[in-house]
Amino acid sequence: MFLSEVGLHPSVLDDKFEIPGYSSLISKHDPMRRHGHGQGAYIKEGFPCGRDPTYEDPDSPYMCFRVALVQRTSFIFALYRPQEEGIVNLLSYLVEDGKILAKHPSASIHICGDFSIHLKSG
Repeated sequence: MFLSEVGLHPSVLDDKFEIPGYSSLISKHDPMRRHGHGQGAYIKEGFPCGRDPTYEDPDSPYMCFRVALVQRTSFIFALYRPQEEGIVNLLSYLVEDGKILAKHPSASIHICGDFSIHLKSG
């Protein structure tokens, strides 16, 4: 379960937000320390998934999780893009730099999150 705009200050203890049957809150605070920003995640107990900061940029608003299944490895990127920010350069990071695909050429890559996209009509 991925959450955006959690707004937790680094001094807030994550153990105050326990959900039975899930991991402790995994959080990433907003690198620019804006009020109301930040991300959180919970992983179902027993699900073979964990955060993989190897593929994260500490100054960008996304987290990477690796799902290690028997036949395949998958990566899930949880992205938060506030309205006032430009495009997060996640796709070029994944494709052009080839950081994941070079090491895991058959991995599935999934991107989810709060994109704050507004479509214009007409």
